[in-house]
Amino acid sequence: LPQDLWHLVASEEERAAAREDGLALRTLFVAKEAVYKAQQALAPLFLEFSDVAVDLARGVARARPSGREFRLAVSTLPRVVVVAWAVRER
Repeated sequence: LPQDLWHLVASEEERAAAREDGLALRTLFVAKEAVYKAQQALAPLFLEFSDVAVDLARGVARARPSGREFRLAVSTLPRVVVVAWAVRER
């Protein structure tokens, strides 16, 4: 992920948590894309990168417009892969 795109993909808090590390920010990008695809499967809703808050350390994300929470499974070797699935609402 080119450094000049970091501000478009990640919030200031997310960049700080990733310590502006290229691999962590690429993983964040892939996580947001995974959440977008999981959300689309449930209900078509256009999401901007800023609409998805990701906490890689906890393995969770939230889509702000829907309020839906997602769990994340992350692998960075040999490629960055993230799987997102919605947490069942009570």
